Amino acid sequence: LINTEPKVGSWTIGQLGQHVALATMGLPDKKNKPADRPTDQFEQSIKETFLDHSQKFESPEFIAPLKKKYDQKSILVVLESNKELLLRIIKEEQLDHLCLGTELPGWGHLTRYEWIKLIIYHLQRHIQQLQKLKQSFYVAEQLN
Repeated sequence: LINTEPKVGSWTIGQLGQHVALATMGLPDKKNKPADRPTDQFEQSIKETFLDHSQKFESPEFIAPLKKKYDQKSILVVLESNKELLLRIIKEEQLDHLCLGTELPGWGHLTRYEWIKLIIYHLQRHIQQLQKLKQSFYVAEQLN
C-alpha cells in the first residue's frame, strides 16, 4: 500500500513520507543573526498559505521524493530522528534569530520560530493529504 500510486501523477504514501522526511531535516540556520523584526511576523501568512488546500504547490527539487519503492520502517526512523532534532532546536536555540541559509519568495529570511511553524503547517497539510489517500484506498477496496 505504501508504494501504490493512487492515481497517475500522484505521490504514493511512501513518496509523501519521504517528502516530509526531507522537509523536516532541520533548519537552514548555519548562518543566522538576531531578527530586526517581530519573531512571528510571517506566521499567519505561512499558516494561511500552507493550510489553504485549494492551492496546489510544486515541491522544491531538494525535498521532492524520487519515484521508487520506499520502506515504511526506514521512513519512520528518519521522521523520529528529525522530530528529535527539531525538538532540540526548539529547546536550545534562539528562535528569534533569522535563518540566512534560505530565502523564501514572498517572505524572505524566516526566523527559527517561523521555520518551525512552517514545518508544523506543512505537516498538517500532508497529514490531511495522507488521510485522503487512506480514504481513497479504503473506498477502492470496498468497491472491489
